[in-house]
Amino acid sequence: MTTVVVHYAHDVPLTEEALAAWIAKLQHCFEVREIVWQRAFLSFDRKTVISVYEAPDAGLVQMVHGMVGVPFVACYPMTVVV
Repeated sequence: MTTVVVHYAHDVPLTEEALAAWIAKLQHCFEVREIVWQRAFLSFDRKTVISVYEAPDAGLVQMVHGMVGVPFVACYPMTVVV
């Protein structure tokens, strides 16, 4: 498995409802493809989200986003450094 970091940017602050709907769009496709959400960071202005996933590869994460129509700024395979 690969650690994948995805950067999302929104024009308006995300409400709790918008955030829940956005997560729900991705959740089923992630489960089917063995992509596991690890954690997310939401900026103070609620316009930027950085999410960390464990996935077979970054390309699969990108493909799922395209399939369900969730845009992202960047998607990086990463190594965790302690």
